[in-house]
Amino acid sequence: MGYMARWERRDDGDYWLHIANCPYEQVASQHDEVCTMDLRMLTHLLGRSPRRISWTARGDHQCIYVIHPPVE
Repeated sequence: MGYMARWERRDDGDYWLHIANCPYEQVASQHDEVCTMDLRMLTHLLGRSPRRISWTARGDHQCIYVIHPPVE
């Protein structure tokens, strides 16, 4: 069970990060703290906080995060 992630750049310049096959899925349905941990890890790695628009732990098919690029 791998952490299957892919990203796409949208027409508005934002990036969408799609995460499927979540290794936390069974635990996260009752303990969403693991999702908070995952979000903090992404924030640390990206240097900015992504916005979650889809969430497996709440019944969605996959987690999707929107990442706004830095303003240049």
